Amino acid sequence: MNSYDKVSAVVEWVREKKITGYRISKETNAREMSIIALAQGRAKIDNISFATALGLIEYYDKNHKKFED
Repeated sequence: MNSYDKVSAVVEWVREKKITGYRISKETNAREMSIIALAQGRAKIDNISFATALGLIEYYDKNHKKFED
């Protein structure tokens, strides 16, 4: 799975209410408002900061087994 897909997966978890943007932001260096904007469709993955992207990728790598069926 590439990095873009990892970020997409984490955003989808937020959309599906499996995890909150707040929780992800507390466990990573990703900005909560950026995560929420992505989940609500107000922002695009292509436009997020590098730090936010790294945080979401890191979160995916540590937690994907919990959220994937």
